[in-house]
Amino acid sequence: MRFGPHTVGGVVNYISPNAPTEFGASLFVAGGDNGYGEAAASLGGEIADLRLLGHASTTVFDGVRDNHGLEFADYSLRAERTLAPGHELIARVAVNRENSQVSYSGLTQAEFDANPYGNPFPNDRFETQRYTAALTHAWEMSPSLTLRTSTYSLYFNRDWWRQSSNSGQRPSDSADPACGGMANLSTTCGTEGRLREYHQYGLESRLTWETAFLGADATIETGARWHTERQNRLQVNADTPTGRTPGVIAENNLRNADALSAFVLADLDFGRFSISPGVRVESIEYERTNRLTDATASTDLTEIIPGLGLTLDLNAALVIYAGVHRGFSPPRIEDIVTNAGGTVDLDAEESINWELGLRGSPTAGLDIDVGAFVMDFENQIVPASVAGGVGATLTSAGETRHSGVEASVRFRCATPT
Repeated sequence: MRFGPHTVGGVVNYISPNAPTEFGASLFVAGGDNGYGEAAASLGGEIADLRLLGHASTTVFDGVRDNHGLEFADYSLRAERTLAPGHELIARVAVNRENSQVSYSGLTQAEFDANPYGNPFPNDRFETQRYTAALTHAWEMSPSLTLRTSTYSLYFNRDWWRQSSNSGQRPSDSADPACGGMANLSTTCGTEGRLREYHQYGLESRLTWETAFLGADATIETGARWHTERQNRLQVNADTPTGRTPGVIAENNLRNADALSAFVLADLDFGRFSISPGVRVESIEYERTNRLTDATASTDLTEIIPGLGLTLDLNAALVIYAGVHRGFSPPRIEDIVTNAGGTVDLDAEESINWELGLRGSPTAGLDIDVGAFVMDFENQIVPASVAGGVGATLTSAGETRHSGVEASVRFRCATPT
């Protein structure tokens, strides 16, 4: 309930570590075959009442196929400061880059038989830059009341230059007499640039109240968020294998989404038993403009997402947990607004998700977690064609049910004293 809007199978919340008050550093280095190398370092400490934590990492890999080298780099900085009693300010910035030789297409049967580790498209490139920043203010209004407000931004740029977008293209412009086929792949054949640029901005505020309610120790949290994003999407067809300027612009789209959301969640602790009811509301507006034809269309949707979680302590070592919540996954802009300026009758993907499990440490050194789940879709979204694939539109498939059991077991050996 705290996070959204995609809540069908749960969410993962990434939390950066707190900056240390004492200086410290760490270094990690790893290597392997196929040119694999990884290094990561962090340094943190306090300077003039400012707590800092910096991190840098890089990874290189030749890949398991020919012409498939990968390069990644990540840099981040976290700064914290106590402004006054009860007031904390946290700033975070990060830069992520990738420069990889990644192809979109797989191998034909004949190519696989000749070399299962081959990649016949040595000119393909996948390049990304991602810049993020966030500023959070935490205000302890009283011992039981805390207000946390965050503003954030993201810029992501992805350029994927490739000479094939499915295994049937050998290469994508083989019908062009100037290309003619794979024999001229690195000389007279062209390349396609699938270029994406994303801008995201948001503001979120959460109020947490520690109190007593219905005879239980209660934590009640409520929050609201405004989020906006813009996507520039182009397909540029260059005339040479390594060209980066357009011979033809095949796609030029501007896509916008604006969302407002709010939630309230209560954690009620009765001792051995706890219950966590909550509800979230999501409202999203979509707009898409085809810059090649000036066609524009927009639409919107609103959804209420309730949920309930339960835990029961069997003893000090084992806990039974159960939950039910409404899953919600809104359609993408391109799935609900057409390139011709129309809209698609495509509802959001909705489900009722159930889980029941047991976790804990039944004996020293042994941790277990066994859970059963049912995902009961009222309206699952699937490709309209049987095989899906490139160009497949999406459709509402109706009711489906997915169920299963998952388990994890971890054993820790005793450490000599």
